[in-house]
Amino acid sequence: MALDGTLFKTTDPLSNYSQKVQVDRKDFIADLIFPPQPVKTAQYSKYQYDLSHKREAVVKKSTKARSGVSDWGVFKTSGLCELREHGARIDPSDERDFDVAVADLEYDAAELISSKLLMSKERDMINKIAAANFATGLSSTLGGGLEWSAAGGLPITDAKTMRAAVRAKCGSEPDTLAVSWVTLEHLRTNAQIIGRIQYTNGGPPSDEAIAKLLGFKRIIVCGATSTTANEGAAADALADMWGDFAICFVSGRQGLRQMSFGNNFTVKTGIYTKRDIVMAEGAEEGMKYMYQGWWYDMQFGAVDSAGSGKALAGYRIDNVN
Repeated sequence: MALDGTLFKTTDPLSNYSQKVQVDRKDFIADLIFPPQPVKTAQYSKYQYDLSHKREAVVKKSTKARSGVSDWGVFKTSGLCELREHGARIDPSDERDFDVAVADLEYDAAELISSKLLMSKERDMINKIAAANFATGLSSTLGGGLEWSAAGGLPITDAKTMRAAVRAKCGSEPDTLAVSWVTLEHLRTNAQIIGRIQYTNGGPPSDEAIAKLLGFKRIIVCGATSTTANEGAAADALADMWGDFAICFVSGRQGLRQMSFGNNFTVKTGIYTKRDIVMAEGAEEGMKYMYQGWWYDMQFGAVDSAGSGKALAGYRIDNVN
């Protein structure tokens, strides 16, 4: 007996099913590289000691002579937190007419705005760690055939160079390596890394194993993707926000007399949400608007000088893929 196809058809939309390209918060690492540091107001100042504590002094003296004395210096830099805000519009008629599965428009609006703010902050972070913003001797570019994706790539050797360079500049050894998802995939199959574990590891190296082999406590991965193409365009494909580079840095939120790569100075109010309903007559009448935003300023912690402001507690290496 043939099956009646009409038994498997319905004109009612599913109320618990919808598809969406999600923004996964764990893919964003801006807060791991520049941890939030609360400030009371948009204007703030931060201080840095000079290298006086690392200078040797002659301390041997005769009993009656006055001992030598040392002094130290501190310089101040000021910053300004700037507003980042974005919004979304909700049509009341859409709330009334949309199917149940896609009718929670306030939730979708809040999620959309949050995605825009997260991507914007990630882009701010990526722009901040441009090669030109690292102090002299704290950036380099791998030559052809030495990429970590190539047979001749030597990430363990490169990481040793990076760690030594940072330690020589700021006195602290970097503990974190940051890479893109693509670079991590190359590290998993890199010959120098596989050669160290091929007889002790039954599968591909874990993130923890790779970090340990490279001399870091942890490895963090930027998995954030975005597109700049118009909706529906032929080139509407997602691309990694993080480029063809890796950085290592001294992690941690800045405190008194400590060393860190940087912080995201954020006004204590944090992220806010506000709503607006258009009351005027016309096409916009009754339209709902939702906005979210925050005030922040990404800055390096230890810098080479007050005037230059280039990073001192990290290293950037390009052309790793």
